[in-house]
Amino acid sequence: MTENPREAKAHAQHFCACYATREDRNSLIESFLCDGLVRGEQILCVGSNMEGAGQKILSSPCVDGTGQPRAHQVTFHRAESLYLSNGAFDPDRVLSLLVSCVGSALEMGFTGVRVISDALWLLEHPLGAHQVVDYEHRVNEVAKGLPCSLLCLYPGRALPKAFLTYVFLTHPYVVRKGRRFFNPHYKDFDVLMDGPFQTSTYETLVKALVPIRP
Repeated sequence: MTENPREAKAHAQHFCACYATREDRNSLIESFLCDGLVRGEQILCVGSNMEGAGQKILSSPCVDGTGQPRAHQVTFHRAESLYLSNGAFDPDRVLSLLVSCVGSALEMGFTGVRVISDALWLLEHPLGAHQVVDYEHRVNEVAKGLPCSLLCLYPGRALPKAFLTYVFLTHPYVVRKGRRFFNPHYKDFDVLMDGPFQTSTYETLVKALVPIRP
Protein backbone atom coordinates (compact mmCIF):
# COMPACT_ATOMS: atom_id res chain seq x y z
CA MET A 1 0.00 0.00 0.00
CA THR A 2 1.31 3.46 -0.88
CA GLU A 3 0.89 6.15 1.72
CA ASN A 4 2.47 9.13 3.43
CA PRO A 5 2.90 8.00 7.03
CA ARG A 6 2.46 10.72 9.64
CA GLU A 7 5.62 9.54 11.35
CA ALA A 8 7.67 10.40 8.28
CA LYS A 9 7.08 14.14 8.71
CA ALA A 10 8.80 14.14 12.11
CA HIS A 11 12.11 12.83 10.84
CA ALA A 12 15.17 14.36 9.23
CA GLN A 13 15.44 14.05 5.45
CA HIS A 14 17.96 11.25 5.83
CA PHE A 15 17.97 8.57 3.13
CA CYS A 16 20.04 5.49 2.51
CA ALA A 17 20.33 3.34 -0.58
CA CYS A 18 22.32 0.25 -1.50
CA TYR A 19 23.62 -0.04 -5.02
CA ALA A 20 24.83 -3.09 -6.92
CA THR A 21 26.61 -1.50 -9.89
CA ARG A 22 28.27 1.77 -10.84
CA GLU A 23 25.28 2.51 -13.05
CA ASP A 24 22.92 2.08 -10.10
CA ARG A 25 24.99 4.46 -8.03
CA ASN A 26 25.16 7.08 -10.76
CA SER A 27 21.40 6.99 -11.26
CA LEU A 28 20.82 7.60 -7.54
CA ILE A 29 23.31 10.47 -7.54
CA GLU A 30 21.79 12.10 -10.62
CA SER A 31 18.26 12.00 -9.21
CA PHE A 32 19.18 13.41 -5.80
CA LEU A 33 21.48 16.03 -7.32
CA CYS A 34 18.79 17.22 -9.73
CA ASP A 35 16.31 17.60 -6.86
CA GLY A 36 18.83 19.80 -5.07
CA LEU A 37 19.33 22.03 -8.11
CA VAL A 38 15.57 22.46 -8.46
CA ARG A 39 15.28 23.43 -4.79
CA GLY A 40 18.16 25.91 -4.90
CA GLU A 41 20.28 23.97 -2.41
CA GLN A 42 24.03 23.72 -2.18
CA ILE A 43 25.08 20.15 -2.94
CA LEU A 44 28.09 18.36 -1.49
CA CYS A 45 29.10 15.16 -3.28
CA VAL A 46 31.44 13.05 -1.16
CA GLY A 47 33.13 9.96 -2.60
CA SER A 48 35.24 8.56 -5.39
CA ASN A 49 34.53 9.54 -9.01
CA MET A 50 31.48 11.59 -8.08
CA GLU A 51 32.30 14.19 -10.73
CA GLY A 52 31.66 11.68 -13.49
CA ALA A 53 28.43 10.53 -11.89
CA GLY A 54 27.02 14.06 -11.79
CA GLN A 55 28.28 15.17 -15.18
CA LYS A 56 25.06 14.24 -16.99
CA ILE A 57 23.04 16.56 -14.76
CA LEU A 58 25.60 19.36 -14.61
CA SER A 59 25.98 19.51 -18.39
CA SER A 60 22.27 19.64 -19.21
CA PRO A 61 19.09 21.08 -17.67
CA CYS A 62 17.07 18.96 -15.26
CA VAL A 63 13.68 17.63 -16.29
CA ASP A 64 11.87 20.81 -15.22
CA GLY A 65 14.23 23.04 -17.19
CA THR A 66 16.53 24.05 -14.34
CA GLY A 67 19.65 25.57 -15.84
CA GLN A 68 23.31 25.34 -14.95
CA PRO A 69 24.23 25.43 -11.26
CA ARG A 70 25.34 28.64 -9.58
CA ALA A 71 28.94 29.19 -8.54
CA HIS A 72 29.79 26.95 -5.58
CA GLN A 73 26.40 25.25 -5.75
CA VAL A 74 27.82 21.78 -6.44
CA THR A 75 31.12 20.73 -4.88
CA PHE A 76 32.99 17.43 -4.97
CA HIS A 77 35.13 16.00 -2.18
CA ARG A 78 37.14 12.87 -1.45
CA ALA A 79 35.62 10.96 1.46
CA GLU A 80 39.00 10.70 3.15
CA SER A 81 39.42 14.49 3.19
CA LEU A 82 36.11 15.14 4.97
CA TYR A 83 35.42 12.03 6.98
CA LEU A 84 38.78 10.81 8.22
CA SER A 85 41.02 12.41 10.82
CA ASN A 86 44.41 10.75 11.22
CA GLY A 87 43.04 7.77 9.34
CA ALA A 88 39.96 7.32 11.55
CA PHE A 89 36.33 8.33 11.06
CA ASP A 90 35.37 11.03 13.57
CA PRO A 91 31.56 11.41 14.02
CA ASP A 92 31.89 14.58 16.09
CA ARG A 93 34.02 16.26 13.44
CA VAL A 94 31.64 15.31 10.62
CA LEU A 95 28.53 16.44 12.50
CA SER A 96 30.17 19.77 13.29
CA LEU A 97 31.16 20.13 9.65
CA LEU A 98 27.56 19.53 8.54
CA VAL A 99 26.24 22.30 10.78
CA SER A 100 28.97 24.65 9.54
CA CYS A 101 28.21 23.84 5.90
CA VAL A 102 24.52 24.61 6.36
CA GLY A 103 25.32 27.98 7.91
CA SER A 104 27.71 28.87 5.10
CA ALA A 105 25.22 27.80 2.42
CA LEU A 106 22.48 29.98 3.88
CA GLU A 107 24.86 32.96 4.00
CA MET A 108 25.58 32.45 0.30
CA GLY A 109 21.87 32.55 -0.51
CA PHE A 110 21.16 28.85 -0.96
CA THR A 111 17.99 27.40 0.53
CA GLY A 112 19.83 24.63 2.35
CA VAL A 113 22.35 21.83 1.92
CA ARG A 114 22.09 18.46 0.24
CA VAL A 115 24.78 15.85 0.91
CA ILE A 116 25.36 12.81 -1.30
CA SER A 117 27.95 10.44 0.13
CA ASP A 118 29.27 7.08 -1.01
CA ALA A 119 30.54 4.69 1.68
CA LEU A 120 32.79 2.83 -0.75
CA TRP A 121 35.73 4.21 1.26
CA LEU A 122 34.80 1.72 4.03
CA LEU A 123 36.32 -1.08 1.97
CA GLU A 124 39.74 0.50 2.49
CA HIS A 125 39.07 1.68 6.05
CA PRO A 126 36.84 -1.04 7.58
CA LEU A 127 37.82 -0.12 11.15
CA GLY A 128 35.64 2.97 10.78
CA ALA A 129 32.44 0.95 10.37
CA HIS A 130 31.17 1.17 13.94
CA GLN A 131 31.81 4.94 14.06
CA VAL A 132 29.81 5.29 10.83
CA VAL A 133 26.80 3.59 12.43
CA ASP A 134 27.15 5.94 15.41
CA TYR A 135 27.24 8.93 13.06
CA GLU A 136 24.25 7.71 11.03
CA HIS A 137 22.28 7.40 14.26
CA ARG A 138 23.27 10.81 15.67
CA VAL A 139 22.92 12.81 12.47
CA ASN A 140 19.15 12.31 12.56
CA GLU A 141 18.79 14.60 15.58
CA VAL A 142 21.27 17.15 14.23
CA ALA A 143 19.73 17.32 10.76
CA LYS A 144 16.12 17.40 11.94
CA GLY A 145 16.44 21.05 12.88
CA LEU A 146 18.38 22.10 9.80
CA PRO A 147 17.45 22.82 6.15
CA CYS A 148 19.37 19.84 4.83
CA SER A 149 18.88 16.40 3.35
CA LEU A 150 21.29 13.49 3.10
CA LEU A 151 21.61 10.50 0.80
CA CYS A 152 23.96 7.81 2.09
CA LEU A 153 25.02 5.31 -0.56
CA TYR A 154 26.38 1.86 0.31
CA PRO A 155 27.85 -0.78 -2.03
CA GLY A 156 25.39 -3.53 -1.19
CA ARG A 157 27.37 -6.43 -2.64
CA ALA A 158 30.64 -5.48 -0.98
CA LEU A 159 29.54 -4.86 2.62
CA PRO A 160 28.22 -7.48 5.08
CA LYS A 161 24.46 -7.76 5.41
CA ALA A 162 24.81 -7.55 9.20
CA PHE A 163 26.46 -4.12 8.87
CA LEU A 164 23.91 -2.96 6.30
CA THR A 165 21.12 -3.95 8.68
CA TYR A 166 22.48 -1.59 11.34
CA VAL A 167 22.77 1.13 8.70
CA PHE A 168 19.21 0.46 7.59
CA LEU A 169 17.89 0.91 11.13
CA THR A 170 19.48 4.37 11.43
CA HIS A 171 17.68 5.82 8.40
CA PRO A 172 14.04 6.97 8.43
CA TYR A 173 13.95 6.79 4.63
CA VAL A 174 15.24 4.37 2.04
CA VAL A 175 15.60 4.77 -1.73
CA ARG A 176 15.09 1.52 -3.60
CA LYS A 177 14.59 0.86 -7.32
CA GLY A 178 14.08 4.56 -8.00
CA ARG A 179 11.38 5.00 -5.35
CA ARG A 180 11.41 6.53 -1.89
CA PHE A 181 10.13 4.65 1.13
CA PHE A 182 9.45 5.32 4.78
CA ASN A 183 11.24 2.86 7.04
CA PRO A 184 8.84 1.70 9.80
CA HIS A 185 11.74 -0.10 11.51
CA TYR A 186 13.75 3.11 11.89
CA LYS A 187 15.47 2.90 15.32
CA ASP A 188 13.82 -0.46 15.94
CA PHE A 189 17.00 -2.10 17.21
CA ASP A 190 14.92 -4.65 19.12
CA VAL A 191 14.71 -6.67 15.90
CA LEU A 192 18.36 -7.57 16.48
CA MET A 193 17.74 -8.86 20.00
CA ASP A 194 15.97 -12.06 19.00
CA GLY A 195 19.14 -14.00 18.28
CA PRO A 196 22.18 -14.22 15.99
CA PHE A 197 21.94 -12.13 12.84
CA GLN A 198 20.44 -13.85 9.84
CA THR A 199 20.42 -12.61 6.25
CA SER A 200 16.65 -13.02 6.38
CA THR A 201 16.54 -10.23 9.00
CA TYR A 202 17.76 -7.74 6.42
CA GLU A 203 15.33 -9.03 3.81
CA THR A 204 12.44 -8.79 6.29
CA LEU A 205 13.25 -5.14 6.98
CA VAL A 206 13.35 -4.37 3.27
CA LYS A 207 9.96 -6.00 2.70
CA ALA A 208 8.42 -3.84 5.45
CA LEU A 209 9.23 -0.53 3.68
CA VAL A 210 6.26 1.73 3.04
CA PRO A 211 6.20 3.58 -0.32
CA ILE A 212 5.78 7.34 -0.09
CA ARG A 213 3.68 9.23 -2.58
CA PRO A 214 5.57 11.93 -4.49
